[in-house]
Order: sequence, then structure tokens, then C-alpha cells
Amino acid sequence: MVGKDWNIKMGYKVIDVKNKGNAIRVYLGDQDCIDYWGDDWDDVGVDDTVDPDFVKAYIDILMPFAATVAPCSYKLSKETLKQGRIPALMISLTDEWWRQSYESLLGSPNAEPIFFEMPDVAVLEMCNRLGVLATVTKVYNN
Repeated sequence: MVGKDWNIKMGYKVIDVKNKGNAIRVYLGDQDCIDYWGDDWDDVGVDDTVDPDFVKAYIDILMPFAATVAPCSYKLSKETLKQGRIPALMISLTDEWWRQSYESLLGSPNAEPIFFEMPDVAVLEMCNRLGVLATVTKVYNN
């Protein structure tokens, strides 16, 4: 669990999100970077991650087994998600069978969205609210 007094001075934003089951990786880049990109991000349905040259750090989030992790199910390109208006991922600790799709979690008071362009501190605060494990790793080769 992430505590309120974490000593992470990053100041990055979300530039990509990927999940494998209930494990989530949130890729972070510089706040002022607007030209980040991944292979074929202008194509619908492409699941490639952001070009590693743009990644400054990442947050790995481990959700409980019964939680729901639902990536965006709309037929959108990552270039569209990059605009930060549509959640790239919805997560919920509720294991109600009727609330396990992306669409059913939108607007739910029991769900949390992760958007492209979201500040890193907002992601960490969300993890704190949910009481889930989050680890931050800085990338030093960039």
C-alpha cells in the first residue's frame, strides 16, 4: 500500500497503460512531452506500448484477485486515448458480476479511471484510496 508520506518527487504524467490480468503498468513521461508515440498508435485496436525513449518511470499496481481491471473496449486508437478524455482503463475492487465490463464501470461510484495525461501523483493517490500495492520504478537510461 502506498502511504501518504511517500518521498517521490517525480512530476510526470501517464503516457501509456498496460494490464496483464490484475497487474497494471502505468508508463510515465515528462509533463511537457506532447509528441510521445508508439508503433501504429494511429491504428484502431493496436496494443503496442509507448516508445521506451519517452518513458521516465513507471508505476506497477497489483490489484486483488477479486478486483476488476477493464481496459478501454471502444474501437479507438491510442492516439485518441492520448487526448486524455476517455479512460484507458477502469478498475474496481467490487467483484459484482454485473459490473465487470468497461462500459458498466464508467460512471460507477465504485470504480476508478486511469487516463492518459493524468499526473503521477493522482495515480498514487488513487492507489492509496483503494489500499492497493503500488511500486514506482524510475528509468535511468533516458
